[in-house]
Amino acid sequence: MLIASTGFRYQLLANGGFPALMNDCVVRVYGGAPRPANADMAPTGTLLANITKDGITAPGHGLSFTVAPNGVVMLASGIQPQLNALGTNMLAVWCRMAAVTDPPVYSASAVRLDFGVNDSDGIGLIMADANISAALERAIPYFIFGYPPLF
Repeated sequence: MLIASTGFRYQLLANGGFPALMNDCVVRVYGGAPRPANADMAPTGTLLANITKDGITAPGHGLSFTVAPNGVVMLASGIQPQLNALGTNMLAVWCRMAAVTDPPVYSASAVRLDFGVNDSDGIGLIMADANISAALERAIPYFIFGYPPLF
């Protein structure tokens, strides 16, 4: 299940556009605990990895997007996201997509999306192996987003 923060829902309606809202974002991968009840809350569990356009988690290195003709969001041309582990061996459970600078605290205005890893509904991050090892670096070959989810 995809869970949008209050800030995401408001900004989507007020300012329109996933590519603008999520420009320069990171996908943070967590394990060890279920995701929070809503995306406004601080993250739960252990931060296992970050997904950015080049493996660097800093402003200017986040993901960027474009809207495809069929109305779904795709990665901007030339971006091949990279998952970089942070040194903990654990099973990935959930992810948060947010600005690279998003702090891990409660916020009703931060633009965030929370989603599961390998959830039974097929929505979220799908990984052939959700075990994140300490030295893992993995290219993310495909990204598509539709809201509400397409699948």
